[in-house]
Amino acid sequence: MKTTNVLVFLMFTVILASCASGPSPAMLAQQERIQQDRVEQERAQQERINIEKAKKLDEETAKQRQYLNDNLLNAAMNGDSNSVSQLLAKGADANAKTKEGAPALMVASVNGKKGYQDVVKLLLEAKADVNAKNTEGTTASIEAFRKGHWEIVKLLKKAGAEAIPERELAKRLGEIATQMAPATEISFSGDLISGTMHPVSSGISKPSAKELNEFKELLNFGANPNLIRIKGYKPQTAAMFSGDPGTVVPAEEGGLTLLEYCRTIKLDEAVKLLAARKGLKN
Repeated sequence: MKTTNVLVFLMFTVILASCASGPSPAMLAQQERIQQDRVEQERAQQERINIEKAKKLDEETAKQRQYLNDNLLNAAMNGDSNSVSQLLAKGADANAKTKEGAPALMVASVNGKKGYQDVVKLLLEAKADVNAKNTEGTTASIEAFRKGHWEIVKLLKKAGAEAIPERELAKRLGEIATQMAPATEISFSGDLISGTMHPVSSGISKPSAKELNEFKELLNFGANPNLIRIKGYKPQTAAMFSGDPGTVVPAEEGGLTLLEYCRTIKLDEAVKLLAARKGLKN
């Protein structure tokens, strides 16, 4: 009996000693791994939450930016310089493009009124790319040039726009000359409902001030008349729809020089402008 009591006492003593010495190294290592796993899971969860928040914020920011850009393009299209200024201040992109790929600068440049010139200035001040191209590879400067908006062309040139191809300048010069060629002006007489309406001649056209001004601007801008010729010209007669103003072709194809053509159709003002240029072929 005494032996049993002694054994129990010894076992109890060992257990107490074990408890007093703390958990074993293996147990401690396991507890540490559990704690690290828990921290890692919490960190990963928080990271997923942050990513979702950032994604949602990016989507909202993109929508807001697109909203501003769409309004900027509409304002540029309407020549609304006040709205353009406000939208740029709110963060609209000066290089925003339409769905068709036209930059905001081009949208404003194809119109020639003063409001559009102000929009062009604002976009350039906001660092719009003066040589940004549309899907057809043309720039705002070329589009403004094709529309005859010279004040805008000059603004863009001053801002560093690429030079307009010299053959395109020369071709436009010839086209303006052919537009100024005398032609029968048509009006209509009679009644449309009764079917008696018919065209009648109301005189011979004369060059407009706008045409003469563009002809002058083209020369000042560096258009080279020596690069083109006019072929197929037929003079206007008394008969209605007679005559042919001719077609502008490269100089290599032959035809009337621009100076010869302008003398032939008696464009005296154009002749004076051409005659004043050095190196011009007669």
